[in-house]
Amino acid sequence: MRPESGIIALVLVLASLESSAATLQVGPGRPFITLASAIGSARDGDVIEIDSGVYRDQVVTVTQNELTIHGAEGRSHFRWTKGNIPNGKGILLVRGTGVTIENLEISGARVDDGNGSGIRVEPNANVTLRNCYVHDNENGLLTSNDGVSSIVIENSEFDHNGAGDGYTHNMYIGAIANFTLRFSYSHRAIAGHNVKSRAKKNFIAYNRIMDEAEGNSSYLIDIPDGGETYIIGNLLQKGVRAENTTLVSYGAESLGKAGRQNIIYVVNNTFVNEYGPKANFVFLRAGTSAAEFMNNIFSGPGKMASSSGGSNFWKSTTNLKLDGDPGFRSLAAYDYRLTSSATGAIDKGTPPGMPNGVNLVPNFQYGHPLKGVPRPIRGSGIDIGAYEYEADIP
Repeated sequence: MRPESGIIALVLVLASLESSAATLQVGPGRPFITLASAIGSARDGDVIEIDSGVYRDQVVTVTQNELTIHGAEGRSHFRWTKGNIPNGKGILLVRGTGVTIENLEISGARVDDGNGSGIRVEPNANVTLRNCYVHDNENGLLTSNDGVSSIVIENSEFDHNGAGDGYTHNMYIGAIANFTLRFSYSHRAIAGHNVKSRAKKNFIAYNRIMDEAEGNSSYLIDIPDGGETYIIGNLLQKGVRAENTTLVSYGAESLGKAGRQNIIYVVNNTFVNEYGPKANFVFLRAGTSAAEFMNNIFSGPGKMASSSGGSNFWKSTTNLKLDGDPGFRSLAAYDYRLTSSATGAIDKGTPPGMPNGVNLVPNFQYGHPLKGVPRPIRGSGIDIGAYEYEADIP
């Protein structure tokens, strides 16, 4: 067969696969009344579109691959109200790979053992979650520990998840291969963590992760088993009701897992501590191979970093640490964009570079709610913190 014949054959196969994908519609008056019934008829690669509205006491297991579940504008709300969920796991279980979940609201997950999840990702199930609102579950999102899966969460909100036992969280990423969280808002976890990940590689960038006034979370970000971790361009606020003195924790449980690079880069974040003087902005387990802090604002009392070994083995470059307000638009309203009075931050940063082939330059900044806004460098150099200074509001 000539090369061009092979290309033509491949194009025909791909076109055939694309044309065979179906769109299944769910909602009152639609061909499918429940998501479960649509899942029962769906095939790999199909798209399920769900009308906006509240879908009470439905549980769903997705086994198809490359499936897209898309809620209509206004979101499709899957709300559990009948006590404990009979499957013992959660509302939406994902067992297929390449699944995309968009524009859903999920709340109310409860099970007998107190570990119910709004979304539960089973082994070997790569998942993208986009523009979703996950709240008031025992766990917002819970994944397997298969060592190979990848989870991407973007433009999504996680709020007030947790059973209050400290072991359930807004999101709990198990020991998978890759975890990416971007342009998202995780806040007010109940006693647990706003973000917890045991993944081998973590990319947490351009998010708003906070306790705010009423939240009582433990860590804002917990990376308990170490791994290759990049924390870039986030807004991180520890509130007065928090249950732990540390904002970001790295390796608190274990750094001994095989096949991991135990390195962490914390670049161009804005940290705000309202908890009190005993806070640690970042905790590092001794034995971390490399740890670097660059271009961060640390606002409020407490230590910039501490470790179990007591030695300063981390590298610190052009960070701004001060007890008060460095020149935010509104500290009380959690608006950490810079004003012209932020002279300690404007143009004072260092080019972050590309360690391990990863570009650490913050190309975006978080736009509330749930947006990534391009971040051009203005002036003579990059600004310190999660925002590049723009003209003051009149």
